[in-house]
Amino acid sequence: MIDRDKVLDIIHILDNSGTQFEKTPATFEGSDENDYRNILLVGLNNVFQGKATGETFNSSGKSDIYLHIDKGNILVCECKIWVGQKKYGETIDQLLGYLTWRQNYGIMITFVKNKSLTNVLTEAEGAIRAHTSYRSNFQKIATTHMLSNHVLPSDEFKLVEVHHLFYNI
Repeated sequence: MIDRDKVLDIIHILDNSGTQFEKTPATFEGSDENDYRNILLVGLNNVFQGKATGETFNSSGKSDIYLHIDKGNILVCECKIWVGQKKYGETIDQLLGYLTWRQNYGIMITFVKNKSLTNVLTEAEGAIRAHTSYRSNFQKIATTHMLSNHVLPSDEFKLVEVHHLFYNI
């Protein structure tokens, strides 16, 4: 199981890349979810020496970002472009389906093209709290970083911590 501090360090790496999308929007104009994911993979692979892959099978499907850290410690991330609360709930289902019982963390990375990021963040919080797997501990770690605890579909007693990252592109 991955140490929580290591997960937070990885989030910091992702956040550095994600905020770059916001700072230089013209560079990424016309990019899609796969383009953004591939750029995030570059940042992770600079640190983890090629151990981050895209579209890699884990549990019930292919996760957008699969990071093999060490000794079987795996971190799974799912990337999406925001299209609304319903799709966000489906993405939570998707991420949880990729996690195994031995994984305690998952990361959802959402790229927001809407005019009002504030409205999207409010809608996302509603989708998180209303999700059938949500159990507790909703927190706003930063303006665009939320955290929540969910149960795995395969074990209603297994809690996982899901980090929700949002980038205004």
